[in-house]
Amino acid sequence: MPRRRTPVVLGPEAEGKPAPGSTQDLRSFADRLEALEVEKRGCADSIKDLLQEAVDHGLHKKALQAVVKRRLETADEQVGREAFEDSLDDMLLRLGMLRGTPLGDAAEETAARVRH
Repeated sequence: MPRRRTPVVLGPEAEGKPAPGSTQDLRSFADRLEALEVEKRGCADSIKDLLQEAVDHGLHKKALQAVVKRRLETADEQVGREAFEDSLDDMLLRLGMLRGTPLGDAAEETAARVRH
């Protein structure tokens, strides 16, 4: 047996105030949002195709995405990322996970100079 839906009245209309936005407003917002979602889907497909083309030309997909992400960073985002990377490098160094890499060797030399 199908359940009956009972409208629950909450918000301004429960207090005798008119509901915000008309049916025409609702339809307009829904239509505009739907158009943007379709456009977004098209952009996602175009991005996927472009990334595949880059891979076909021998580029590493994730590296290319990282380059674009960095190019789009704001100054505040760049400062935050650099602080995170410095902290990550420090933790990896302290755990001995950078030994044998150019960054690890340079960091160990710097740490040794600072200690003495």
